[in-house]
Amino acid sequence: MKFETTFVSGDSHSNLTKIKQWNKSVENSVLIHAGDLGLGEWDLKNTSRKLNKNNNYLIAIAGNHEKKELFDGRIYNNSIELVKDYTVKEINGEKFLFIGGAISLDRAYRKQIKLEKPKIENWYRDNEAVYYDPIVETLTGIDVLITHTAPRKFIPNLDPLFLKRFTVDDPELITDLDKEDEVLTKIYNTVKANNDLKNLYFGHFHRYIFSEDHGTIIKCLDIDQIIEHNPKIYESIVKL
Repeated sequence: MKFETTFVSGDSHSNLTKIKQWNKSVENSVLIHAGDLGLGEWDLKNTSRKLNKNNNYLIAIAGNHEKKELFDGRIYNNSIELVKDYTVKEINGEKFLFIGGAISLDRAYRKQIKLEKPKIENWYRDNEAVYYDPIVETLTGIDVLITHTAPRKFIPNLDPLFLKRFTVDDPELITDLDKEDEVLTKIYNTVKANNDLKNLYFGHFHRYIFSEDHGTIIKCLDIDQIIEHNPKIYESIVKL
């Protein structure tokens, strides 16, 4: 896939304002959405038609607030692609690996809503968590990793009291988050060990965090934040 420019976005949660602004300001560009796009079928089709007008393309991974079964590689009007976990795509000469999913901190509440109001879109889904696929051990040439959540070591100052308030109705939450962190760490370490991984982008935490890990630039994107991905920025940082 070849585009003029590559961009990466944090969570949108059905708010299309920033994506519409991005679409109006660029042409022949791709926006990689790091989960929780939150669009239904109608919005996906309508938005895809608008993207087509400027020859723009949107690639999205599954977050924890959407129907993960939709993320099977389907494409809307040749401009919005919902990629399956562990998909690899070459974009502008770089290989991107896409892995979605995350545990919802408020899953107990969402489970209750699912029981009481099953027609509401934002309910809990049993397959929301990120999973480990051994195929990751065979992948080579990966330059960029796109995930929805990430290893805890890349989330500084994560307030334990903030997490604790969700355990009142969900005593297994912390244990499950610890297990998820093990999975995420294994994924990251495996990709890092077998590839010259230059970038990791993720969302989920609704804040912007920038860090570096032995040659890999780590960026957590804030809600509605869209930034340009530029491999030359990585090269300039390494040279400093």
